[in-house]
Amino acid sequence: MLLALQTLKASDDPIANDVRHALLFRIRYVIVHPSFLRTYDDPILQLVWGRTSEELVRAARWVFVGYSLPPVDVHFRELLRDCLRVRAARGGDTDICLVGRASLDGLTKMAESYGAAFGDHVRVWNATANGFSDFPAAMDE
Repeated sequence: MLLALQTLKASDDPIANDVRHALLFRIRYVIVHPSFLRTYDDPILQLVWGRTSEELVRAARWVFVGYSLPPVDVHFRELLRDCLRVRAARGGDTDICLVGRASLDGLTKMAESYGAAFGDHVRVWNATANGFSDFPAAMDE
C-alpha cells in the first residue's frame, strides 16, 4: 500500500487529484490487513491497487523488505501474480528480490513463501554485517 501511495502522480483528472491529495496528505497511512474474507470495493483502495498494478507491470525489479507474504494475503498475491503474467506476456523479465536478515525475521520461511508464489523469479538477499548499506551494490551484481 505504501508503494502505491508514493507512486500516485498528479494528473489532469480532478477526481484522481482529489483522491491523491486525500491519500498523501489527509490520510497518512492506510493499513489494509490481509484476510481471506475481505472485499476491496472501496473506490480509494481500488485506485491505489490499480496504480500499484500499473507500477508493478512497468517495474523490472520488485524489492520486498521484510514482508512475509502470508497465505491470507490472497488479494496481494494475486495482484503480484497477475502483474508477473502481464510482464511475461510482454516479454519482460522480472527480478523479485526479498531482503531480510535471516537471524531476525525467519528469512528462510519467507523465501519459501515467495518461491512457492513466484518460482525462479525470486532471489533472496540476506543483510550483511553492514546492515542494508551493501544492498544497492548487491543489486548491480
